[in-house]
Amino acid sequence: MNINKMVVITMDEKKFKEIVGNLRKEYKDEWEKEKNEIIKVIEDARTILLNVKDGDLTDELTEKIKKVDLLKYQTLSSGLDDKSINNKSIKEILEIACNTNDENFEEMIDKFGDKIVEILNNGEIKGVGTTLLSVLSTILNCKYYMPILEKIIPMDIRDEIGVNRFLGCDSKNVKDFKQFMKTANKIRKELEIDSMLEVAYYLSKYSIITNNGGGETIPKEIKEMDKILENKKQTILYGVPGTGKTYLANKYIKEKTSNGKNNSEFTTFHQSYSYEDFIEGYRPKNDENGNINYEVEDGIFKKMCILAIGEALKNKENDGNIISNIDFDTLIEKFKEKHPIGSKLKTKNGKHFEISNYGSNAIDIKPLNGGQEYTLLIKKLEEFYNDQDVTRPSDIKYTNPTYYYSISKELRHIDNGLNNNTKNENLTYEEIKQKVIHAIKNKELTKEDFKNAPKYYLIIDEINRGNISNVLGELITLLEKDKRLGEENEIITTLPYSKESFAVPPNLYIIGTMNTADRSIALLDIALRRRFGFMEIEPDYKALQDKNIEGINLAELLEGLNKKIVELIDKDHRIGHSYFLNVKDIEDLRFVWRYEIIPLLEEYFYGDFEGLKKVIGDFIKNGEIALNEDNQNNQQGDDK
Repeated sequence: MNINKMVVITMDEKKFKEIVGNLRKEYKDEWEKEKNEIIKVIEDARTILLNVKDGDLTDELTEKIKKVDLLKYQTLSSGLDDKSINNKSIKEILEIACNTNDENFEEMIDKFGDKIVEILNNGEIKGVGTTLLSVLSTILNCKYYMPILEKIIPMDIRDEIGVNRFLGCDSKNVKDFKQFMKTANKIRKELEIDSMLEVAYYLSKYSIITNNGGGETIPKEIKEMDKILENKKQTILYGVPGTGKTYLANKYIKEKTSNGKNNSEFTTFHQSYSYEDFIEGYRPKNDENGNINYEVEDGIFKKMCILAIGEALKNKENDGNIISNIDFDTLIEKFKEKHPIGSKLKTKNGKHFEISNYGSNAIDIKPLNGGQEYTLLIKKLEEFYNDQDVTRPSDIKYTNPTYYYSISKELRHIDNGLNNNTKNENLTYEEIKQKVIHAIKNKELTKEDFKNAPKYYLIIDEINRGNISNVLGELITLLEKDKRLGEENEIITTLPYSKESFAVPPNLYIIGTMNTADRSIALLDIALRRRFGFMEIEPDYKALQDKNIEGINLAELLEGLNKKIVELIDKDHRIGHSYFLNVKDIEDLRFVWRYEIIPLLEEYFYGDFEGLKKVIGDFIKNGEIALNEDNQNNQQGDDK
């Protein structure tokens, strides 16, 4: 198969603009911090490259150009030497780049592309094509040119907007390049972005994580949670009411358990929550004669630990093969039976593709939107399939991650079906528990046994409302990373009620949420604070910046409100953005204001109507709270 085979596709300009707009919202601040450093690198290289107009570049200067690290992704290498860069045709292209501006942009892009085709056709320069020339042109004129390196315009985004890769000695690639550049510049002007380099910066941040095809990017919070959980094994998301702490925790779990298995549980702490609820304790039960007996019943944390250890034990019993009794070659054959050539599947973001061919070592697939065909190596599929850390396309650091992920996920579904009746799949909890207790007591499990075991997650909502000493007791020490089962300083204890051996496995992760309006971090149990990583979730004004209700911008309304609260109380009593996310009209705003915001403020300013009046102004009438349409309209300026 010719992997460079191209078909005509239509670029989705609307989707392209939506993606750039979303990325700009998320990464604008990062760009502002980094742009001076990026532009300085370009300007230094530009000074050298401008010498081309007056004379030839020396070997020394050419080597300096080759070391330019554009957008911190890739330096120039192949195809760039003093012979190629000093070629007359190359100089003409660079002259076109220097002279490109708003008035002649489309004309110059056409000339740029035509000159590339001319260079490719005469064959006098080897290894020089659209990609390399786009980088050199960006150095000379970054307002109107962008580097089209693979890492800057990743395959996920090409599939989303419908654009081919700009490579190979084919004039069709140049035509695609011209269309892409003209569309990108049009979007740049519509979104009022300063330069094409800035557009490229945003595109380089793109990575799909959802099924809805909306071009959503991986939130910074999820990346940060990954780091904390990897290092601490447990984290607490803390912040003011309405910042989406529980939502983020559930979203994270959904991403991490997308393999079809339910590896997570949810619980909420409260004042009466106890060790007996969380770990184990006596519970009354009726026997067949109606008599009440007290039996030890496992709590949610102990159950999660048992099940997580059970996964590692299952792997060990199967000699570390997570596919149980089915080898990968057999699994591939089952895949071929289920999906013969011509079968249609879809990616995680909802894009459809079909199986176009099966080879001895590869599977060929073709996107149904008219994109180019791709070859997926079976050896790589096996690698990604066996990697339990691969829970989304961006976890795959290889070409065509979206398609590798989709096939790997389908293989998992087939595997689950084939293994449905194996000895390890249908064990009851009690049967798993007995095997686990035996393994713990005899120290049968090592760190290596947990390496490929599925991860389990426990969300503890309102973790600060429980009495941690009463809930965890002596087991709080076992949470530490180095004291978990199989680790260097593992601790195995005997539980007080059941007298069973117990340990916390390394593949169990805890995510707690905490409302700072209820309790400050400083007041938390010191033992808890030392063992958890803390991550603050701030009010997200950007989420509301496009919401305008009859002249009231909700982002400005909330930000102004929070500034007053910080002045009068502290930052722990601000209000989160989620209160306003579903506001669609003035009636929604009145409802949220009257029945959610004002009661919260009354609690914050209990008995202090003067303080309350400083925050919400004209809504205080004669010492009482009033709300009607006139007040709402009059309040706009004060609230902002």
